[in-house]
Amino acid sequence: MALKLDLSSLDPLKTTLTSPDGTARFTTETDAGPEKKTRVTLIKKVGTESMTDWSTEIGRVEWQEDQDIMPAVMLGDRVLDMTKTGGKFTSPEKFQASDGEWYEWRIQSMQPTLVPLSTGVGHVATFSSSTHRSGLKKVHTASLFIAPEGMHLLDEIVITFVYFLARWRNREAARERKNGINPLAWIGIGSSGGAI
Repeated sequence: MALKLDLSSLDPLKTTLTSPDGTARFTTETDAGPEKKTRVTLIKKVGTESMTDWSTEIGRVEWQEDQDIMPAVMLGDRVLDMTKTGGKFTSPEKFQASDGEWYEWRIQSMQPTLVPLSTGVGHVATFSSSTHRSGLKKVHTASLFIAPEGMHLLDEIVITFVYFLARWRNREAARERKNGINPLAWIGIGSSGGAI
Protein backbone atom coordinates (compact mmCIF):
# COMPACT_ATOMS: atom_id res chain seq x y z
CA MET A 1 0.00 0.00 0.00
CA ALA A 2 1.27 3.49 -0.87
CA LEU A 3 1.92 6.08 1.83
CA LYS A 4 1.40 9.84 1.74
CA LEU A 5 3.31 11.95 4.26
CA ASP A 6 2.29 15.61 4.59
CA LEU A 7 4.93 18.13 5.65
CA SER A 8 3.86 20.61 8.34
CA SER A 9 6.36 23.12 6.96
CA LEU A 10 7.92 23.71 3.56
CA ASP A 11 11.30 23.63 5.31
CA PRO A 12 12.52 20.01 5.14
CA LEU A 13 15.08 20.76 7.86
CA LYS A 14 12.44 21.60 10.47
CA THR A 15 9.15 19.85 9.86
CA THR A 16 6.83 17.05 10.91
CA LEU A 17 5.76 14.43 8.39
CA THR A 18 2.26 13.14 9.12
CA SER A 19 0.05 10.47 7.61
CA PRO A 20 -3.31 11.58 6.15
CA ASP A 21 -5.10 10.88 9.45
CA GLY A 22 -2.87 13.49 11.14
CA THR A 23 -0.63 11.00 12.94
CA ALA A 24 2.97 12.23 13.18
CA ARG A 25 5.36 9.68 11.64
CA PHE A 26 8.68 11.56 11.39
CA THR A 27 10.16 14.85 12.59
CA THR A 28 13.21 16.80 11.48
CA GLU A 29 15.05 19.47 13.43
CA THR A 30 18.27 21.30 12.66
CA ASP A 31 20.68 22.88 15.11
CA ALA A 32 24.23 24.20 14.95
CA GLY A 33 26.78 21.46 15.52
CA PRO A 34 29.25 21.41 18.42
CA GLU A 35 31.94 23.21 16.40
CA LYS A 36 29.49 25.79 15.00
CA LYS A 37 30.96 25.11 11.55
CA THR A 38 28.36 22.45 10.98
CA ARG A 39 24.60 22.18 11.26
CA VAL A 40 23.06 18.86 12.14
CA THR A 41 19.62 17.77 11.00
CA LEU A 42 18.17 14.97 13.13
CA ILE A 43 15.49 12.78 11.56
CA LYS A 44 13.32 10.95 14.10
CA LYS A 45 10.59 8.37 13.78
CA VAL A 46 7.76 9.25 16.17
CA GLY A 47 4.58 7.65 17.39
CA THR A 48 2.31 6.84 20.29
CA GLU A 49 2.14 3.50 22.04
CA SER A 50 -0.08 2.75 25.03
CA MET A 51 -0.93 6.47 25.22
CA THR A 52 2.77 7.36 25.53
CA ASP A 53 4.59 9.41 22.90
CA TRP A 54 7.96 8.11 21.73
CA SER A 55 10.65 9.14 19.28
CA THR A 56 13.72 7.38 17.95
CA GLU A 57 16.51 8.98 15.95
CA ILE A 58 16.81 7.07 12.68
CA GLY A 59 19.29 9.29 10.89
CA ARG A 60 21.04 12.59 10.55
CA VAL A 61 22.58 14.92 8.02
CA GLU A 62 25.72 16.81 9.02
CA TRP A 63 25.92 19.98 6.92
CA GLN A 64 29.29 21.69 6.51
CA GLU A 65 29.83 25.45 6.50
CA ASP A 66 31.89 24.99 3.32
CA GLN A 67 29.28 24.20 0.66
CA ASP A 68 31.91 22.34 -1.40
CA ILE A 69 32.19 19.65 1.28
CA MET A 70 29.54 16.96 0.88
CA PRO A 71 27.27 16.59 3.91
CA ALA A 72 27.43 13.31 5.81
CA VAL A 73 24.11 11.44 5.45
CA MET A 74 23.62 8.78 8.14
CA LEU A 75 21.09 5.97 8.59
CA GLY A 76 21.74 5.03 12.19
CA ASP A 77 25.50 4.34 12.24
CA ARG A 78 25.67 3.63 8.50
CA VAL A 79 26.88 6.34 6.12
CA LEU A 80 24.70 6.64 3.02
CA ASP A 81 27.11 7.61 0.28
CA MET A 82 25.20 10.17 -1.77
CA THR A 83 26.92 10.37 -5.16
CA LYS A 84 26.26 13.10 -7.72
CA THR A 85 25.55 11.52 -11.08
CA GLY A 86 25.60 14.58 -13.34
CA GLY A 87 22.78 16.61 -14.80
CA LYS A 88 23.02 20.34 -14.11
CA PHE A 89 19.27 20.93 -13.94
CA THR A 90 18.02 17.56 -12.69
CA SER A 91 20.61 17.47 -9.84
CA PRO A 92 20.62 13.66 -9.61
CA GLU A 93 22.25 11.91 -6.66
CA LYS A 94 22.30 8.16 -6.11
CA PHE A 95 22.78 5.91 -3.11
CA GLN A 96 22.87 2.20 -2.40
CA ALA A 97 20.03 1.22 -0.08
CA SER A 98 20.00 -1.51 2.55
CA ASP A 99 18.31 -3.85 0.04
CA GLY A 100 21.48 -3.71 -2.10
CA GLU A 101 19.80 -1.80 -4.91
CA TRP A 102 20.85 1.63 -6.21
CA TYR A 103 18.32 4.46 -6.18
CA GLU A 104 18.57 7.96 -7.58
CA TRP A 105 16.90 11.18 -6.47
CA ARG A 106 16.37 13.45 -9.46
CA ILE A 107 14.27 16.43 -10.43
CA GLN A 108 11.40 15.60 -12.77
CA SER A 109 8.82 18.25 -13.63
CA MET A 110 10.37 20.51 -10.96
CA GLN A 111 9.73 17.92 -8.22
CA PRO A 112 12.18 15.57 -6.46
CA THR A 113 11.57 11.97 -7.51
CA LEU A 114 13.27 8.75 -6.37
CA VAL A 115 13.73 6.07 -9.03
CA PRO A 116 15.35 2.62 -8.92
CA LEU A 117 18.45 2.55 -11.14
CA SER A 118 18.04 -1.14 -11.96
CA THR A 119 15.01 -0.35 -14.12
CA GLY A 120 15.22 3.43 -14.43
CA VAL A 121 11.44 3.53 -14.61
CA GLY A 122 8.75 3.92 -12.02
CA HIS A 123 8.86 6.12 -8.97
CA VAL A 124 9.64 4.80 -5.53
CA ALA A 125 8.91 8.22 -4.01
CA THR A 126 7.78 11.62 -5.27
CA PHE A 127 7.58 15.01 -3.58
CA SER A 128 4.81 17.42 -4.49
CA SER A 129 4.15 20.96 -3.31
CA SER A 130 1.54 23.51 -4.24
CA THR A 131 0.33 26.96 -3.30
CA HIS A 132 -3.24 28.20 -3.45
CA ARG A 133 -5.26 31.04 -1.98
CA SER A 134 -7.68 30.63 0.88
CA GLY A 135 -9.38 33.95 1.41
CA LEU A 136 -6.66 36.57 1.70
CA LYS A 137 -3.75 34.29 2.51
CA LYS A 138 -1.65 31.81 0.60
CA VAL A 139 -1.78 28.20 1.69
CA HIS A 140 1.29 26.06 1.01
CA THR A 141 1.02 22.28 1.00
CA ALA A 142 3.75 19.70 0.55
CA SER A 143 3.64 15.91 0.54
CA LEU A 144 6.00 12.99 0.06
CA PHE A 145 4.39 10.01 -1.69
CA ILE A 146 6.00 6.60 -1.20
CA ALA A 147 4.99 3.82 -3.59
CA PRO A 148 4.37 0.29 -2.27
CA GLU A 149 7.73 -0.73 -3.80
CA GLY A 150 9.49 1.68 -1.44
CA MET A 151 7.83 0.84 1.87
CA HIS A 152 10.65 -1.50 2.94
CA LEU A 153 13.01 1.50 2.58
CA LEU A 154 10.81 4.05 4.34
CA ASP A 155 13.46 5.33 6.78
CA GLU A 156 16.11 5.61 4.04
CA ILE A 157 13.67 7.39 1.74
CA VAL A 158 12.78 9.97 4.39
CA ILE A 159 16.43 10.62 5.34
CA THR A 160 17.67 10.95 1.75
CA PHE A 161 14.61 13.03 0.81
CA VAL A 162 15.35 15.59 3.54
CA TYR A 163 18.97 15.78 2.37
CA PHE A 164 18.18 15.96 -1.35
CA LEU A 165 15.37 18.52 -1.09
CA ALA A 166 17.45 20.84 1.11
CA ARG A 167 20.52 20.56 -1.19
CA TRP A 168 18.46 21.12 -4.33
CA ARG A 169 16.71 24.17 -2.86
CA ASN A 170 20.05 25.60 -1.71
CA ARG A 171 21.48 25.24 -5.22
CA GLU A 172 18.38 26.78 -6.81
CA ALA A 173 18.37 29.69 -4.35
CA ALA A 174 22.07 30.38 -5.00
CA ARG A 175 21.52 30.25 -8.76
CA GLU A 176 18.55 32.61 -8.54
CA ARG A 177 20.36 35.07 -6.25
CA LYS A 178 23.22 35.10 -8.74
CA ASN A 179 20.73 35.91 -11.52
CA GLY A 180 18.93 38.56 -9.44
CA ILE A 181 15.71 36.55 -9.06
CA ASN A 182 13.73 36.26 -5.82
CA PRO A 183 14.98 32.86 -4.57
CA LEU A 184 12.36 30.13 -4.65
CA ALA A 185 9.42 32.48 -5.21
CA TRP A 186 8.21 30.10 -7.91
CA ILE A 187 7.45 27.42 -5.31
CA GLY A 188 5.69 29.79 -2.95
CA ILE A 189 8.42 30.39 -0.40
CA GLY A 190 9.52 33.85 -1.48
CA SER A 191 11.84 36.15 0.40
CA SER A 192 10.09 35.81 3.76
CA GLY A 193 11.94 32.62 4.43
CA GLY A 194 11.37 29.10 5.27
CA ALA A 195 12.83 26.48 3.11
CA ILE A 196 16.52 26.56 3.57
